[in-house]
Amino acid sequence: MTLDRIPTAIVEYNRVVIAVLVVLSAVLGAGAVNLEQSASLERFQKSTDAGANTEYLASNFSTGSANTTRAVIVVRDENVLSKPALVEQLRGERALRRNQTVNESFADGRPPVGIANVIATVALLREDSAELNATARTLADRLNRTRAIQHDYFALNYSRRTGEIDNQTYQHREADIQRRFAAVRQRAARNLTDDQQAEFLALMARVRTLQQRADELKLALRQDEITQEQYLNETKQLEERGGRIYRDIGEEVLWSEYEDLLETRSALRNPGGNTSLPSLSAQIEQVESMNESEVDATIQTVFANRESRRLLAFMPRSYQPGSTTANATLIVVTQRTDGTTLPGTASQRLIREQVELRDATHEAFSSPETFVFGNGLVNEEITQSMIDSLLVLAPLSLLFVILVLAAAYRDPYDIFLGALGILVVLVWTFGAMGWAGFSVSPVFVMAPVLLIGLSIDYANHIFMRYREAGADGDGVSRSMVTALSSLGAALLMVTATTAIGFLANVFSPAPPLQELGLINAFGIVSTLVVFGLFIPALKVELDGLLATREVDRYQQALGKGGGPVGRILELGARAATRSPHIVVAIALLVSAGGVAGAVHVDSSFQQEDFLATDPPAWMEDLPEPFAPGTYQTRDQLQYLDTRFIREDTKVNILVKGDVTDPATLDRVQQAQRQANESEISATFQSGRAGVTSPITVMQAVAAENESFNRTLTAADTDGDGVPDRNVSGVYVALFETAPQRANSVVHRTDAGQYEAVRIAVYVDGTASNERITRELRDVATNLEGPEAAVSLVGQPVLFTQVQEQILDTVVGGLAFSFAVILTFLAIVYRRVHESASLGVVTLLPVLLSVSWIMGTMYVLGIPFNVLTAMIGSITLGLGVDYAIHVSERYQHELDRDTPGAEAIRTSVRGTGGALLGSAVTTAGGFGVLMFALLPPMQQFGLITALTIIYSFISSILVLPSLLVMWTALSRALGYSVRSAPTDQRTRRDEESEPYS
Repeated sequence: MTLDRIPTAIVEYNRVVIAVLVVLSAVLGAGAVNLEQSASLERFQKSTDAGANTEYLASNFSTGSANTTRAVIVVRDENVLSKPALVEQLRGERALRRNQTVNESFADGRPPVGIANVIATVALLREDSAELNATARTLADRLNRTRAIQHDYFALNYSRRTGEIDNQTYQHREADIQRRFAAVRQRAARNLTDDQQAEFLALMARVRTLQQRADELKLALRQDEITQEQYLNETKQLEERGGRIYRDIGEEVLWSEYEDLLETRSALRNPGGNTSLPSLSAQIEQVESMNESEVDATIQTVFANRESRRLLAFMPRSYQPGSTTANATLIVVTQRTDGTTLPGTASQRLIREQVELRDATHEAFSSPETFVFGNGLVNEEITQSMIDSLLVLAPLSLLFVILVLAAAYRDPYDIFLGALGILVVLVWTFGAMGWAGFSVSPVFVMAPVLLIGLSIDYANHIFMRYREAGADGDGVSRSMVTALSSLGAALLMVTATTAIGFLANVFSPAPPLQELGLINAFGIVSTLVVFGLFIPALKVELDGLLATREVDRYQQALGKGGGPVGRILELGARAATRSPHIVVAIALLVSAGGVAGAVHVDSSFQQEDFLATDPPAWMEDLPEPFAPGTYQTRDQLQYLDTRFIREDTKVNILVKGDVTDPATLDRVQQAQRQANESEISATFQSGRAGVTSPITVMQAVAAENESFNRTLTAADTDGDGVPDRNVSGVYVALFETAPQRANSVVHRTDAGQYEAVRIAVYVDGTASNERITRELRDVATNLEGPEAAVSLVGQPVLFTQVQEQILDTVVGGLAFSFAVILTFLAIVYRRVHESASLGVVTLLPVLLSVSWIMGTMYVLGIPFNVLTAMIGSITLGLGVDYAIHVSERYQHELDRDTPGAEAIRTSVRGTGGALLGSAVTTAGGFGVLMFALLPPMQQFGLITALTIIYSFISSILVLPSLLVMWTALSRALGYSVRSAPTDQRTRRDEESEPYS
């Protein structure tokens, strides 16, 4: 069957067409049940280099982030360091632990921790340490008492041997000494466990032996049995043994208590990653027992030593270490995840758990300004805003469709068919998404709006051309054959060009944009099938049935009755016939300004792009379920960025290769210094820049451990704190001394090879992602060496790389669309109209409108984001549709030997009515997106609506002038502007027009 026979076949076998497409609709629609929602940004990030290195970092370094994520409870009050506020924070944490759902989400049993836990723990440590030291002093006193009694016992035995006392006196005095020994043992055992008592009795025995020997030495010296030198040497040995005995009070008798204190002190170095803090009940009881002065003194103690620098992460940037007042603090909640997660991503389980955490926090804390922030809540709000947007957009779109169809068709049956066609297109599209395994994300929300606008466009062309044919007296079947025959080539071309525009996104580096391009292309082809086959078949059946009942179905086509619409549409034609060169010159001048602005349009990909803004006041009065929720995450994120140093604003500089080479560590030191000096590096009030590297860890461990200090000093020949030799040996000693801290900055394989190191740079949350990435890329470049590969890992870098992918999508999509559409039009026009140059001319005004829309983006401050990145290819794909219809009609008029000026006027007026209706409906359909709650959707709706308007204007005002100039140039060069000789045209070509 040839293409010319398809319209006739559709009409003749309309019931078969209806049946087949109904079955196809059922099959495709069944896939919609497989659709899932997804607000995650993960699929944008996985395709980046930083995304690929995130898993490597989490798997090979003890960053504390493997299979975990962190949420923060932001406590805001007049003074979060006051005694009542500290108690409330601790009680709030206890309430969260008692919530079973929340408690089960904690990673490895790691409970929430904040500055209140640290303050309470330090206070407990001071008291426990004081009590333990008092016990140790008491036991030492008991040993001194034991030595004194033993000395008396030695003297008693000496008196008996020398005959100074008789046996009866000896026995009486010995019994008294034994009672004194027993009293010492009894008093010492009061606060000791059974094991501790046994250990202390052993010390008593050892000290008695020691005292016995000391007394024997003194006696031997008096009796000249040993020399003075012998006495001094052996006495010195006895003193050393005595010192060990007294040290064993802490190392043996009280070791478990001292070990607990040391473990608690160690936990304070990293309170967020440790479970060794005292119980919450003990912490609460401790703070409640203190007065305000004691609380203030403890706070000053907490921030007095160098380890307190880690604790500043709980406090605002403005906090002065040691100050007893602050208006905000963080409680860190570490939760488990199903695996390594990229920044800004969350599983459905994590979303549920963080929603429960948020609800429990609101119940546990009295301040209404206290809030919870985490990736799960960010994704929950994105999902909710997407649902709320759809709940608002769906009825608005429905209302818009009904109003447009009613105004255009003024016929209830055509309104029904148009609405039915739109519904079928959406069912096919969402069903295909389900079968393909695509999820509904914020970027996919634009798909139904696009298809609604295009569906109305296709319906307008079919129905208006059908009515125009009916006005000439043709019957139902003949009118539909005429409409489909005259529109077939144009609809195929506009479908192809629009699909090409969206298929350009297949070459985008971002997988969600690739999928969006595929699904939009499928939806556009579906629109052609539904409105080119299904709806015409239904309309023939319906109108035939109504005709048998003598129902008057005549309606005039839009734009055919003269009036103001017709006169406005002729402006471009009149200008083209009078001064086409001036029109083109003005268009080029405007386009030059657009190009100048286009090169300055920024790209954007950040969490704020996907966070809803406050809905307008009129939406708050909408009934349920249409009333939108309350959206606070955007403000909360801004609050955290400006007042705290967030964990996810850390960028890791990953160095792989020969990290045992001293030259590598020298470059690490230079990179560390460069990062410290950078303005994007976060700095606390203490002045410490947030940079951690193998060198900072080595220096910190050396300051605490003398043995490692000796190793580092021996390897550091020039005294700059960096090993110049035996780097492997330094790594070995570092892992032996502080394994967890070593593994946080150095990766050692199971085979004992040192494979990579990392530099962690906490960055200023107020700095742009681009600036952070640019400056740290400079650092990374200086760090690279012959045997070392350097890469950046972290949310700012991830988002910047996605922004770069978005820009690649803009440039690549535009270039691909332009090349393919230009080639396609040239081939088609060459084959159909024997003029490839007409295809080129048809595309030129659309190319001008691309510059206009990008210049408009610059003027309005709208960046290229995940949606607006497609605007170039969309403009070409959609905009060329209008130009094709004008060029097709103009060529048709030339083929009918219509004079040039009349051909332009007839083309513009004949097609302009339908194009105007199409432009209004399509732009209005996209304009509905401006009522969405997500900023990218609002921007996309505005820009795409303007794209349609610009494309219509360029086709009606600029293209006629280009066609006049093309006609004049072709004739001047001796080329015919007619498709074929008149006698070779079919009667159908002479009787039918492309459309109106």
